[in-house]
Amino acid sequence: MENATLQSAFIQDADSDCCSLDIHKFVVTRIMVIATSSISYLGWLLHKFWLVIRSIRVSSAHQSLLPISKFPDSSQPSSQVVKNCFSPLAQKQANLLPPTHKKTLFLDLDNTLITTKAQTPPKRYDLRMRKETKGGTKWYYVIKRPGVDELFRAAVDSDFEIVIFTAGSRDYASPILDWLDPNKEFISHRLYRDSCTMIDNGRLIKNITTTGRRLDLSVFVDDNPMSFVRPLDNAIAVGPFFGNRQDVVLHNLVEFFEFQRKYSDIRSAVKQYKAESDEEELVWEC
Repeated sequence: MENATLQSAFIQDADSDCCSLDIHKFVVTRIMVIATSSISYLGWLLHKFWLVIRSIRVSSAHQSLLPISKFPDSSQPSSQVVKNCFSPLAQKQANLLPPTHKKTLFLDLDNTLITTKAQTPPKRYDLRMRKETKGGTKWYYVIKRPGVDELFRAAVDSDFEIVIFTAGSRDYASPILDWLDPNKEFISHRLYRDSCTMIDNGRLIKNITTTGRRLDLSVFVDDNPMSFVRPLDNAIAVGPFFGNRQDVVLHNLVEFFEFQRKYSDIRSAVKQYKAESDEEELVWEC
């Protein structure tokens, strides 16, 4: 009798353990199912989010980048260069700037309108800027190129809009431009590093076909011919400015605005102006 009772108790304990085990398995299984579903749902959300981000980036690229995969170099046929860089498609996609009926003067900033010295102050400078970095405070000393004001005035008086197109960052260039044009009477628009196009080797170029401006009404002045997109029909490359107070490059450039009046296509004016100008005036030929 006692043995039967013990056997019955053992069976009940076993059944209880099995029931607990089944419940445990059920709970674990449900947790795993829920976790798997949650992970799958999270993965789906991340995938949708990535698709949205990619569509935004593609849309942005269509609006602001060259519609080509490789930057044209001297090894490419000139016809292919023209097709790639100055196609109607490139101009149709361009919309960095709002429309205008005026002609456009694109100007580089560094070593074209100003030069900047870091840390060690030169004997003479026109503007001092402070920048806070992780390593501490850094000072930058800006020297204004002679003839900047004269160039601005000549362009505006000739019904040009002035667009500064620089590879410098916004936080660096913006205070300098505020200082160059304190009353905002000359500079119509500002394009910074984020408006440049990065080519295969990581170098930034300034592609005016992304701005929405007509090429027959646009001229670009820069000290660095390597920053232009070829062909250089719209480009006037001037000598770089490093602080020489006797510099006359911009003074000499003022005459271009009177020179271009007799041309309906500014590219023809640029070509003829460079052909007739002295090397001392432009320093570099494009």
